[in-house]
Amino acid sequence: LTDKPLAYPQYLEILTNDSSVKEFSGSYQIIDRDLPVYQKLRVNNFLYKSESGWSIDNKSNIGIEDGQILQMDGDCNLPTTGNCTNKWKKSENKVPVDLTIIIAPNPTYPDYYEVTVQGEVQERIKPLLGYYKRQPDLYMDFPVYENTNKTLVLYLDIVGQWTINSKITDRKGLARSRPKAKLKPPNNCLWQFWKETAMSWENDFSIVVEPFAVPESYSIEYTGDDEKIQRVFEKNNIGGKYVKDFITHKYVPLYSKEERPLLYLYKSDSGSWSVSSFLSDKMQLMYQDGKEDPKPAENILWNIKLGNKFVSTPGIVVTAEQELRKNERECGPEENVSIYSEEENNQFVIIFTSITIIVIVAIVSGTIVVIIYLRQRKPEEEPKIEKNEYYGEDDDYYDEQNNRVEDNNDYYGSI
Repeated sequence: LTDKPLAYPQYLEILTNDSSVKEFSGSYQIIDRDLPVYQKLRVNNFLYKSESGWSIDNKSNIGIEDGQILQMDGDCNLPTTGNCTNKWKKSENKVPVDLTIIIAPNPTYPDYYEVTVQGEVQERIKPLLGYYKRQPDLYMDFPVYENTNKTLVLYLDIVGQWTINSKITDRKGLARSRPKAKLKPPNNCLWQFWKETAMSWENDFSIVVEPFAVPESYSIEYTGDDEKIQRVFEKNNIGGKYVKDFITHKYVPLYSKEERPLLYLYKSDSGSWSVSSFLSDKMQLMYQDGKEDPKPAENILWNIKLGNKFVSTPGIVVTAEQELRKNERECGPEENVSIYSEEENNQFVIIFTSITIIVIVAIVSGTIVVIIYLRQRKPEEEPKIEKNEYYGEDDDYYDEQNNRVEDNNDYYGSI
Protein backbone atom coordinates (compact mmCIF):
# COMPACT_ATOMS: atom_id res chain seq x y z
CA LEU A 1 0.00 0.00 0.00
CA THR A 2 1.22 3.48 -0.81
CA ASP A 3 0.37 6.58 1.13
CA LYS A 4 -2.09 8.85 -0.53
CA PRO A 5 -0.68 12.24 -1.46
CA LEU A 6 -1.59 15.02 0.92
CA ALA A 7 -4.66 16.94 -0.17
CA TYR A 8 -3.33 20.46 0.01
CA PRO A 9 -5.95 23.18 0.55
CA GLN A 10 -6.75 25.47 -2.36
CA TYR A 11 -5.96 28.66 -0.44
CA LEU A 12 -3.69 29.73 2.40
CA GLU A 13 -3.64 33.11 4.12
CA ILE A 14 -0.48 34.79 5.44
CA LEU A 15 -1.02 37.26 8.29
CA THR A 16 1.60 39.51 9.86
CA ASN A 17 2.06 42.77 11.72
CA ASP A 18 5.78 42.77 11.01
CA SER A 19 6.39 45.71 8.67
CA SER A 20 9.59 44.14 7.31
CA VAL A 21 7.64 41.25 5.75
CA LYS A 22 4.29 42.97 5.20
CA GLU A 23 4.59 42.54 1.44
CA PHE A 24 4.07 38.77 1.83
CA SER A 25 0.72 39.02 3.62
CA GLY A 26 -2.38 38.08 1.66
CA SER A 27 -4.13 35.10 0.09
CA TYR A 28 -2.14 32.41 -1.70
CA GLN A 29 -3.58 29.99 -4.27
CA ILE A 30 -2.07 26.58 -4.99
CA ILE A 31 -0.52 26.38 -8.47
CA ASP A 32 1.41 23.11 -8.18
CA ARG A 33 0.27 20.25 -5.93
CA ASP A 34 3.32 18.07 -6.56
CA LEU A 35 6.02 20.33 -5.07
CA PRO A 36 3.74 21.98 -3.65
CA VAL A 37 3.73 25.66 -4.61
CA TYR A 38 1.37 28.50 -3.63
CA GLN A 39 1.33 31.90 -5.31
CA LYS A 40 -0.03 35.13 -3.89
CA LEU A 41 -3.05 36.17 -5.95
CA ARG A 42 -1.81 38.00 -9.07
CA VAL A 43 1.54 38.73 -7.35
CA ASN A 44 4.94 37.08 -7.81
CA ASN A 45 5.31 35.97 -4.21
CA PHE A 46 5.60 32.23 -3.68
CA LEU A 47 5.15 29.90 -0.72
CA TYR A 48 6.61 26.48 -1.40
CA LYS A 49 8.22 23.43 0.12
CA SER A 50 11.98 23.35 -0.35
CA GLU A 51 14.58 20.72 0.51
CA SER A 52 15.03 21.90 4.08
CA GLY A 53 11.51 23.05 4.82
CA TRP A 54 9.04 25.71 3.71
CA SER A 55 10.18 28.91 2.03
CA ILE A 56 8.76 32.22 0.88
CA ASP A 57 10.34 34.02 -2.02
CA ASN A 58 9.58 36.41 -4.84
CA LYS A 59 11.67 34.59 -7.43
CA SER A 60 10.87 31.87 -9.94
CA ASN A 61 13.44 29.31 -8.71
CA ILE A 62 10.82 27.76 -6.48
CA GLY A 63 11.32 24.22 -5.29
CA ILE A 64 15.04 24.25 -6.11
CA GLU A 65 16.68 26.11 -3.26
CA ASP A 66 15.72 27.72 -0.01
CA GLY A 67 13.86 30.97 -0.27
CA GLN A 68 16.03 34.02 -0.35
CA ILE A 69 13.59 35.91 1.86
CA LEU A 70 12.04 33.69 4.52
CA GLN A 71 12.25 30.07 5.52
CA MET A 72 11.01 27.67 8.16
CA ASP A 73 13.05 24.57 8.90
CA GLY A 74 11.42 21.26 9.65
CA ASP A 75 9.45 18.57 7.87
CA CYS A 76 5.93 19.96 8.11
CA ASN A 77 3.27 18.81 5.70
CA LEU A 78 1.61 22.20 5.86
CA PRO A 79 3.21 25.52 6.83
CA THR A 80 0.18 26.55 8.86
CA THR A 81 0.84 27.90 12.33
CA GLY A 82 -1.18 25.17 14.04
CA ASN A 83 0.60 22.39 12.15
CA CYS A 84 4.21 23.60 12.52
CA THR A 85 5.84 24.69 15.76
CA ASN A 86 8.98 26.02 14.08
CA LYS A 87 9.33 29.76 13.59
CA TRP A 88 9.80 31.68 10.38
CA LYS A 89 13.07 33.53 9.98
CA LYS A 90 14.87 35.64 7.43
CA SER A 91 17.21 33.58 5.30
CA GLU A 92 19.83 36.31 5.16
CA ASN A 93 20.47 36.84 8.87
CA LYS A 94 18.29 34.17 10.56
CA VAL A 95 16.31 36.84 12.41
CA PRO A 96 12.87 35.50 13.46
CA VAL A 97 9.78 37.19 12.01
CA ASP A 98 6.20 37.34 13.22
CA LEU A 99 4.25 35.34 10.65
CA THR A 100 0.98 33.40 10.88
CA ILE A 101 -0.34 31.10 8.14
CA ILE A 102 -3.87 29.71 8.16
CA ILE A 103 -6.03 27.70 5.78
CA ALA A 104 -8.37 30.07 3.96
CA PRO A 105 -11.82 28.62 3.22
CA ASN A 106 -12.88 28.45 -0.40
CA PRO A 107 -14.76 31.69 -1.06
CA THR A 108 -18.47 31.86 -1.81
CA TYR A 109 -19.68 34.87 -3.74
CA PRO A 110 -23.06 36.60 -3.50
CA ASP A 111 -25.30 37.33 -6.46
CA TYR A 112 -24.93 41.05 -5.78
CA TYR A 113 -22.46 43.46 -4.22
CA GLU A 114 -23.64 46.86 -3.05
CA VAL A 115 -21.39 49.93 -3.27
CA THR A 116 -22.39 52.74 -0.93
CA VAL A 117 -20.64 55.43 1.09
CA GLN A 118 -20.35 56.12 4.78
CA GLY A 119 -21.13 59.76 5.47
CA GLU A 120 -21.50 62.53 2.93
CA VAL A 121 -21.52 61.49 -0.73
CA GLN A 122 -18.93 63.23 -2.90
CA GLU A 123 -19.91 64.01 -6.47
CA ARG A 124 -17.01 62.04 -7.89
CA ILE A 125 -18.10 58.91 -6.00
CA LYS A 126 -21.77 58.99 -7.07
CA PRO A 127 -21.24 57.16 -10.42
CA LEU A 128 -19.75 54.19 -8.53
CA LEU A 129 -22.72 53.68 -6.22
CA GLY A 130 -25.37 51.02 -6.70
CA TYR A 131 -25.72 47.28 -7.13
CA TYR A 132 -23.27 45.05 -8.99
CA LYS A 133 -24.65 41.78 -10.33
CA ARG A 134 -22.55 38.65 -10.74
CA GLN A 135 -21.92 37.73 -14.36
CA PRO A 136 -21.77 34.18 -15.77
CA ASP A 137 -18.21 34.53 -17.06
CA LEU A 138 -15.05 34.57 -14.94
CA TYR A 139 -11.93 36.69 -15.32
CA MET A 140 -8.78 34.73 -14.52
CA ASP A 141 -10.70 32.29 -12.27
CA PHE A 142 -12.53 34.98 -10.29
CA PRO A 143 -16.07 36.37 -10.67
CA VAL A 144 -16.95 39.59 -12.43
CA TYR A 145 -19.75 41.91 -11.30
CA GLU A 146 -21.50 44.46 -13.50
CA ASN A 147 -23.54 47.33 -12.09
CA THR A 148 -27.23 47.42 -12.96
CA ASN A 149 -26.67 50.50 -15.12
CA LYS A 150 -24.34 48.32 -17.20
CA THR A 151 -21.67 51.02 -17.14
CA LEU A 152 -19.14 49.66 -14.62
CA VAL A 153 -17.58 46.35 -13.58
CA LEU A 154 -16.11 45.11 -10.31
CA TYR A 155 -13.34 42.50 -10.70
CA LEU A 156 -9.96 41.29 -9.41
CA ASP A 157 -7.42 42.91 -11.73
CA ILE A 158 -4.10 41.56 -12.97
CA VAL A 159 -2.11 43.00 -10.04
CA GLY A 160 -4.37 41.54 -7.35
CA GLN A 161 -6.61 44.47 -6.46
CA TRP A 162 -10.39 44.51 -6.62
CA THR A 163 -11.13 47.29 -9.07
CA ILE A 164 -14.14 49.28 -10.26
CA ASN A 165 -13.73 50.36 -13.86
CA SER A 166 -15.70 50.96 -17.03
CA LYS A 167 -14.37 47.68 -18.42
CA ILE A 168 -11.91 44.91 -17.65
CA THR A 169 -8.48 46.23 -18.56
CA ASP A 170 -4.88 46.19 -17.39
CA ARG A 171 -4.94 49.98 -16.99
CA LYS A 172 -5.81 51.96 -13.90
CA GLY A 173 -9.45 51.83 -12.83
CA LEU A 174 -11.72 54.36 -11.15
CA ALA A 175 -11.37 52.84 -7.68
CA ARG A 176 -9.28 50.04 -6.22
CA SER A 177 -9.03 48.09 -2.98
CA ARG A 178 -6.14 47.84 -0.58
CA PRO A 179 -4.32 45.66 0.27
CA LYS A 180 -3.68 43.29 -2.60
CA ALA A 181 -4.49 39.59 -2.90
CA LYS A 182 -7.85 39.34 -1.14
CA LEU A 183 -10.23 36.55 -2.17
CA LYS A 184 -13.21 38.90 -1.86
CA PRO A 185 -13.64 42.65 -2.21
CA PRO A 186 -12.52 43.99 1.19
CA ASN A 187 -14.76 46.29 3.19
CA ASN A 188 -11.99 47.84 5.27
CA CYS A 189 -12.02 51.62 4.68
CA LEU A 190 -8.89 51.29 2.52
CA TRP A 191 -10.32 51.88 -0.93
CA GLN A 192 -8.71 54.44 -3.22
CA PHE A 193 -10.09 56.71 -5.93
CA TRP A 194 -8.19 57.70 -9.07
CA LYS A 195 -7.89 61.49 -9.16
CA GLU A 196 -7.53 62.41 -12.82
CA THR A 197 -6.52 66.02 -12.20
CA ALA A 198 -3.59 64.98 -10.01
CA MET A 199 -2.88 61.78 -11.95
CA SER A 200 -2.57 59.85 -8.69
CA TRP A 201 -4.48 57.59 -6.30
CA GLU A 202 -6.21 59.20 -3.34
CA ASN A 203 -7.37 57.41 -0.19
CA ASP A 204 -11.13 57.37 0.27
CA PHE A 205 -12.27 56.00 3.61
CA SER A 206 -15.98 56.45 2.84
CA ILE A 207 -16.39 53.76 0.15
CA VAL A 208 -18.34 50.70 1.36
CA VAL A 209 -18.29 47.49 -0.71
CA GLU A 210 -20.17 44.55 0.76
CA PRO A 211 -22.56 41.76 -0.21
CA PHE A 212 -26.11 42.95 -0.68
CA ALA A 213 -28.06 42.32 2.54
CA VAL A 214 -31.39 40.79 1.52
CA PRO A 215 -34.30 42.37 3.47
CA GLU A 216 -36.43 39.98 5.50
CA SER A 217 -39.62 41.85 4.58
CA TYR A 218 -41.15 44.93 2.95
CA SER A 219 -44.07 47.12 3.92
CA ILE A 220 -46.22 48.79 1.24
CA GLU A 221 -48.45 51.80 1.89
CA TYR A 222 -50.10 54.66 0.03
CA THR A 223 -49.38 58.15 1.40
CA GLY A 224 -50.78 60.26 -1.47
CA ASP A 225 -54.04 62.23 -1.72
CA ASP A 226 -55.42 60.98 -5.04
CA GLU A 227 -58.84 59.50 -4.25
CA LYS A 228 -58.96 57.23 -7.32
CA ILE A 229 -55.62 55.69 -6.52
CA GLN A 230 -56.59 55.39 -2.86
CA ARG A 231 -59.76 53.44 -3.76
CA VAL A 232 -57.94 51.04 -6.13
CA PHE A 233 -55.14 50.56 -3.61
CA GLU A 234 -57.61 49.63 -0.88
CA LYS A 235 -59.89 47.58 -3.16
CA ASN A 236 -57.02 45.30 -4.18
CA ASN A 237 -55.68 45.16 -0.59
CA ILE A 238 -52.19 46.04 -1.80
CA GLY A 239 -51.05 47.61 1.47
CA GLY A 240 -49.44 45.52 4.17
CA LYS A 241 -46.37 43.48 5.03
CA TYR A 242 -44.68 41.18 2.51
CA VAL A 243 -42.39 38.52 3.99
CA LYS A 244 -39.46 36.81 2.27
CA ASP A 245 -40.28 33.38 0.89
CA PHE A 246 -37.91 30.47 0.31
CA ILE A 247 -38.60 30.72 -3.44
CA THR A 248 -36.45 32.94 -5.65
CA HIS A 249 -37.38 34.53 -8.94
CA LYS A 250 -34.88 36.25 -11.24
CA TYR A 251 -32.13 35.51 -8.67
CA VAL A 252 -33.90 37.45 -5.88
CA PRO A 253 -36.31 36.23 -3.20
CA LEU A 254 -40.05 36.27 -3.63
CA TYR A 255 -42.09 38.13 -0.98
CA SER A 256 -45.59 36.97 0.04
CA LYS A 257 -48.24 39.17 1.65
CA GLU A 258 -48.94 38.13 5.23
CA GLU A 259 -52.70 38.81 5.08
CA ARG A 260 -55.32 37.79 2.54
CA PRO A 261 -55.69 38.05 -0.36
CA LEU A 262 -52.44 36.39 -1.33
CA LEU A 263 -50.26 38.82 -3.26
CA TYR A 264 -46.61 38.70 -4.27
CA LEU A 265 -43.90 41.32 -4.42
CA TYR A 266 -41.38 39.97 -6.89
CA LYS A 267 -38.91 40.66 -9.67
CA SER A 268 -40.76 40.16 -12.95
CA ASP A 269 -39.44 38.56 -16.12
CA SER A 270 -38.96 42.04 -17.61
CA GLY A 271 -36.76 43.07 -14.67
CA SER A 272 -39.24 45.40 -12.95
CA TRP A 273 -40.44 45.03 -9.37
CA SER A 274 -44.14 44.11 -9.38
CA VAL A 275 -47.11 43.32 -7.15
CA SER A 276 -49.51 40.70 -8.46
CA SER A 277 -51.63 37.73 -7.44
CA PHE A 278 -49.68 35.58 -9.93
CA LEU A 279 -46.08 35.62 -11.11
CA SER A 280 -47.10 37.05 -14.45
CA ASP A 281 -46.55 40.46 -16.01
CA LYS A 282 -50.10 40.32 -17.43
CA MET A 283 -51.59 40.21 -13.93
CA GLN A 284 -49.66 43.11 -12.42
CA LEU A 285 -51.52 45.41 -10.03
CA MET A 286 -48.57 47.80 -9.91
CA TYR A 287 -44.94 47.85 -11.00
CA GLN A 288 -41.82 49.96 -10.87
CA ASP A 289 -39.72 50.69 -13.92
CA GLY A 290 -36.29 49.65 -12.81
CA LYS A 291 -33.01 48.12 -13.65
CA GLU A 292 -31.58 44.87 -12.39
CA ASP A 293 -31.56 46.15 -8.81
CA PRO A 294 -32.11 43.41 -6.21
CA LYS A 295 -34.55 45.62 -4.27
CA PRO A 296 -37.14 48.29 -5.17
CA ALA A 297 -35.56 51.67 -5.77
CA GLU A 298 -36.40 54.56 -3.49
CA ASN A 299 -36.13 57.24 -6.18
CA ILE A 300 -38.28 55.63 -8.91
CA LEU A 301 -42.07 56.08 -9.02
CA TRP A 302 -44.52 53.19 -8.94
CA ASN A 303 -47.19 52.66 -11.60
CA ILE A 304 -50.62 51.44 -10.41
CA LYS A 305 -53.32 50.02 -12.67
CA LEU A 306 -56.43 52.22 -13.00
CA GLY A 307 -58.89 50.55 -15.32
CA ASN A 308 -57.08 49.57 -18.51
CA LYS A 309 -53.98 51.72 -18.01
CA PHE A 310 -51.20 52.31 -15.51
CA VAL A 311 -50.77 55.66 -13.78
CA SER A 312 -47.51 56.84 -12.22
CA THR A 313 -47.75 58.11 -8.64
CA PRO A 314 -45.28 59.30 -5.99
CA GLY A 315 -47.65 58.26 -3.19
CA ILE A 316 -46.78 54.54 -3.10
CA VAL A 317 -44.01 53.82 -0.59
CA VAL A 318 -42.21 50.47 -0.36
CA THR A 319 -39.93 50.20 2.67
CA ALA A 320 -37.45 47.45 3.44
CA GLU A 321 -37.66 46.07 6.97
CA GLN A 322 -35.60 43.75 9.13
CA GLU A 323 -32.52 43.90 6.96
CA LEU A 324 -29.85 41.44 7.91
CA ARG A 325 -27.09 43.05 9.92
CA LYS A 326 -24.26 43.98 7.61
CA ASN A 327 -20.72 42.88 8.28
CA GLU A 328 -18.67 45.09 10.53
CA ARG A 329 -16.06 47.06 8.67
CA GLU A 330 -12.53 46.14 9.64
CA CYS A 331 -11.02 49.59 9.33
CA GLY A 332 -7.30 50.05 9.76
CA PRO A 333 -5.73 53.23 11.16
CA GLU A 334 -5.85 55.96 8.54
CA GLU A 335 -2.45 57.32 9.41
CA ASN A 336 -0.79 54.01 8.49
CA VAL A 337 -2.29 53.79 5.02
CA SER A 338 -0.12 54.58 2.03
CA ILE A 339 -1.81 55.79 -1.12
CA TYR A 340 0.67 53.82 -3.20
CA SER A 341 1.10 50.12 -3.87
CA GLU A 342 4.24 48.20 -2.94
CA GLU A 343 5.56 48.51 -6.50
CA GLU A 344 4.92 52.25 -6.58
CA ASN A 345 6.61 52.70 -3.21
CA ASN A 346 9.64 50.75 -4.46
CA GLN A 347 9.82 52.95 -7.55
CA PHE A 348 9.79 56.07 -5.39
CA VAL A 349 12.56 54.67 -3.21
CA ILE A 350 14.69 53.97 -6.30
CA ILE A 351 14.06 57.45 -7.70
CA PHE A 352 14.82 59.15 -4.38
CA THR A 353 18.00 57.10 -3.91
CA SER A 354 19.17 57.92 -7.44
CA ILE A 355 18.60 61.64 -6.93
CA THR A 356 20.45 61.51 -3.60
CA ILE A 357 23.46 59.80 -5.21
CA ILE A 358 23.53 62.34 -8.06
CA VAL A 359 23.47 65.24 -5.57
CA ILE A 360 26.28 63.72 -3.47
CA VAL A 361 28.43 63.07 -6.55
CA ALA A 362 27.87 66.65 -7.72
CA ILE A 363 28.88 68.08 -4.33
CA VAL A 364 32.02 65.93 -4.13
CA SER A 365 33.00 66.77 -7.73
CA GLY A 366 32.50 70.48 -7.09
CA THR A 367 34.62 70.33 -3.95
CA ILE A 368 37.45 68.58 -5.81
CA VAL A 369 37.39 71.18 -8.58
CA VAL A 370 37.59 74.04 -6.08
CA ILE A 371 40.49 72.45 -4.19
CA ILE A 372 42.42 71.81 -7.43
CA TYR A 373 41.84 75.39 -8.54
CA LEU A 374 43.05 76.82 -5.23
CA ARG A 375 46.20 74.70 -5.27
CA GLN A 376 47.14 75.64 -8.79
CA ARG A 377 46.95 79.35 -8.11
CA LYS A 378 50.34 81.22 -7.93
CA PRO A 379 51.34 81.40 -4.26
CA GLU A 380 51.44 84.86 -2.81
CA GLU A 381 54.68 86.33 -1.53
CA GLU A 382 55.50 85.11 1.92
CA PRO A 383 55.12 87.82 4.56
CA LYS A 384 58.32 88.98 6.17
CA ILE A 385 58.69 87.56 9.63
CA GLU A 386 59.84 89.90 12.34
CA LYS A 387 62.15 88.89 15.12
CA ASN A 388 60.42 87.52 18.19
CA GLU A 389 62.49 87.60 21.31
CA TYR A 390 60.39 85.03 23.10
CA TYR A 391 60.67 82.29 20.47
CA GLY A 392 64.15 83.09 19.31
CA GLU A 393 65.62 84.06 15.99
CA ASP A 394 63.35 84.15 12.97
CA ASP A 395 65.44 81.82 10.86
CA ASP A 396 65.70 79.20 13.59
CA TYR A 397 61.95 78.91 14.28
CA TYR A 398 60.32 79.67 10.95
CA ASP A 399 62.24 77.33 8.74
CA GLU A 400 60.09 77.16 5.62
CA GLN A 401 61.58 73.92 4.36
CA ASN A 402 61.80 71.78 7.49
CA ASN A 403 58.96 72.94 9.69
CA ARG A 404 56.19 73.57 7.14
CA VAL A 405 53.22 71.18 7.31
CA GLU A 406 52.84 69.45 3.98
CA ASP A 407 49.45 68.33 2.52
CA ASN A 408 49.84 64.60 1.81
CA ASN A 409 46.15 63.79 1.21
CA ASP A 410 46.25 60.71 -1.02
CA TYR A 411 42.53 61.10 -1.86
CA TYR A 412 43.16 64.01 -4.21
CA GLY A 413 46.46 62.75 -5.49
CA SER A 414 49.54 64.75 -6.16
CA ILE A 415 48.86 68.17 -7.70
